[in-house]
Amino acid sequence: MKNLSLILRIVAIVAAIAATTLFFISQGKLADKNDRLVHTQGVLASTQDELSETHSTLERTESELKTEQDAHARTRDTLSDVRTELADTQQNLERTSGQLSQARNEISGLNEAAASLRSDLSSAREQLASAQREADAVPQLQTRIAELEDSKREIERQLESQTLIADAAAAQREATSSTRSNIKAIDTSIASPLSGQPIQRLKLHTTVNSIRAADGLILLNKTPDVDFSSGQTITLVQNMRSVGRVQIERVEDGYAIANILPGSTGTEKLTAGSTVQLLL
Repeated sequence: MKNLSLILRIVAIVAAIAATTLFFISQGKLADKNDRLVHTQGVLASTQDELSETHSTLERTESELKTEQDAHARTRDTLSDVRTELADTQQNLERTSGQLSQARNEISGLNEAAASLRSDLSSAREQLASAQREADAVPQLQTRIAELEDSKREIERQLESQTLIADAAAAQREATSSTRSNIKAIDTSIASPLSGQPIQRLKLHTTVNSIRAADGLILLNKTPDVDFSSGQTITLVQNMRSVGRVQIERVEDGYAIANILPGSTGTEKLTAGSTVQLLL
């Protein structure tokens, strides 16, 4: 009985020791698990931080990717524009090449024209030298022309003097005539101051019916004193000065149609109704 009680006591002690051992063992395992849990929580927190950082990095990467995509699109558009400009440049280069070829042809033609002009210039110089030699004789010709003009003016003065004398004689005859109201035709011989031969006859007054100096036509009224005929050349005199020469084209009833000859600048002063004297 005592042994059983001892055994039970021993068993109880062993059980208590085992329980105590199990308690401490369990407490050690619990602390270890707690440490592991804390470590795991720390790792989880670190992982969450890394995940957050990774998320931020991903967002930045996505933003950079979008930026790169936009830049790629702009680069693609720029490349398309560059290709278009390159095509335009090639076309301009082809046109420029054609224009350059045309310009070369034109330059070649201009060189040929220049050679021809040099030849013409040489000929012109020779002609100029010849003309210069001829021009050396001009002063002598001008001197001769001046002498002839002086002779002409002297003849004209003497002619006007003779005409004045003839006109005075005609006026005297008109004053002494009683048989006619109008003098028929007074002829006065005007001697040439060079040869002394009669050169014209003076026919007194007639009037201008109408005149068109620009067209070279004049109509002279017929009078009983004047006998016009086709082809006749007449010098018109007014105020003792010659105003021009005319040639009768045809004679109509009451007037004669005449052409104003070249050089007759004085006829521009004549108008319808002007009175002129006729030198036949």
